[in-house]
Amino acid sequence: IGHRSDTAEYYLSRRVPAWPPVKIVRESRPLGTAGALLRAADELPADMQTFVVANGDAIVFGDLLGAKRRLEAEPELDGVLCAAHARDASPFRTLRIDDAGMLREFRKKHTGHGLVTGGLYIMRRRVLAQLGALDATALEREALPKLLAAGGHWGVHLATGPLLNIDTPEQLQAAETELMSRIAGRPRGAALPHKCRAMSGVIIMRVTFPKTS
Repeated sequence: IGHRSDTAEYYLSRRVPAWPPVKIVRESRPLGTAGALLRAADELPADMQTFVVANGDAIVFGDLLGAKRRLEAEPELDGVLCAAHARDASPFRTLRIDDAGMLREFRKKHTGHGLVTGGLYIMRRRVLAQLGALDATALEREALPKLLAAGGHWGVHLATGPLLNIDTPEQLQAAETELMSRIAGRPRGAALPHKCRAMSGVIIMRVTFPKTS
């Protein structure tokens, strides 16, 4: 956890229910997602060969089971990222994928609609060694493009709904409105789409709170 770590730790230690268990790792300085991943990786069980990485400042609709099945079926993949259609892609680098659903390029930012990363990944443990050899802290801006250029193999799993950013208090409020609308409109008994449906394993999530100034 990073910015306003005291607030995040207070919430996480008092959440109900208290499952799944949460291991809190603090950043002594801003590390970026790639740096935070390497910092938290020390907590991975020795036999854990795949894990989930999630940004704590976005919500993407869908489940990870399709991405998990693809990673299991294609051993050459280093990981699978979940991608979402953004109504406003200007804050992001958009993705270029081929007909086989492989990530080929992070494109330059542009205005309008675009396919972007949902900040959600399933990775193999070998990626940690690859990241450790890079001089990069930002996962999507620096590390992943470098891994692709070095011959990395990354699949893309398309989410079923839009990407909701919660970087600011205004975006958080808009995301809450969107979530409540989707809950109210879903059929009785239907599962609510959320960031990570039931899966066994480890999730590494970098959490910071929106800055108010």
